Amino acid sequence: MASTGYLSRLVADVKRLPVSWGILFFCTAIWLYLNFGAHNPFNNPVWRFMVPNITAIGHGAWWGLLTCVFVHVYWWHILLNMSSVPILGDFLEPHLGQARYVGFIVVAGVVGAAMELTLSGTTGQGFSGVLYGMYGYCLARRKDVPDFEDITTPLVNWGMLGFMGLCMVTTAVGWWHIANGAHLGGFLLGFFWGMVPSARAHTLGVAGLFCMALVVVYAYTYVPLEAVQRASAGSLQAQLALGESLVQTEDNRAEGIKWLEMAAGQGSFDAIQMLAWYLATDTNPAIRNGPEAVKWAKAAYQMKPTPGILDTVAAAYAEAGQWDQAVSTETQAIADAGGHKPDWQHRLDLYKQHQPYRE
Repeated sequence: MASTGYLSRLVADVKRLPVSWGILFFCTAIWLYLNFGAHNPFNNPVWRFMVPNITAIGHGAWWGLLTCVFVHVYWWHILLNMSSVPILGDFLEPHLGQARYVGFIVVAGVVGAAMELTLSGTTGQGFSGVLYGMYGYCLARRKDVPDFEDITTPLVNWGMLGFMGLCMVTTAVGWWHIANGAHLGGFLLGFFWGMVPSARAHTLGVAGLFCMALVVVYAYTYVPLEAVQRASAGSLQAQLALGESLVQTEDNRAEGIKWLEMAAGQGSFDAIQMLAWYLATDTNPAIRNGPEAVKWAKAAYQMKPTPGILDTVAAAYAEAGQWDQAVSTETQAIADAGGHKPDWQHRLDLYKQHQPYRE
């Protein structure tokens, strides 16, 4: 009986908040496909269409500024975001109405992705920027809409704004790259939008929305071109960002390798280890280069002697046809990692059969 009652309440909630629950189901379906239906979640048609790289956006893939918000890869990412959608949607969907609510989500998603593209060179992925937009709207209108005070309590405010700050610190110190631009852009869009209906803050709200529109135009028209210009001028950060973005898709991988080689030449560890892996394992023989892969993999291991980099060295030896070194190196990598690496063991089995690894 208890389960029947819960199911009845869930069905009623879905009927009451069809947009919010529709987003939850759609994002979950995308997550399930990327993790269980695709060989590589970062290299398949769905990913390439929904999260186009900076070059693709510069060549007309404008939809990527919206579609990227529905994409999640990691389980904790979708769990955190989707658990929040019905909560915030419970306040905004009835308040705005379904049509305006959909419009709000579209605009918040585009602005958040545009801000992230402007700051980092990638759109990012995930619904958190929209969630921050929903929160920002409620925060701006809390004095005019009493119900919004329940989602903008001091505890919630400290949690939302504190988490945003923590994410910025986490990215700044290099622990984890988080789409802080999307969080900030979504929040500002929602806050300015919420100011517009207020007589005392209408002008500031309209001015803020105009600035957000300028961010979108700038991100779509100038950021891709500017990134190439900075990379060509020798910017290590731009070369790495451009290379990392382009190698994600097969059509642009050769161009991405070129930028990674430039960044590796300037001593970027991230570029060196990424370059070694693609040169050793890519499915395209035009990309692979055994001797170069060995050179860069050894350089990466000298910089950071970790089991993961040793795994890359083994893959490079295999591509170069140095099977004894590949087997011994992979064996050492597995031992150094504690022996619990099924994927590495699979690669070791391949090397023992004189077969390279392909990804």
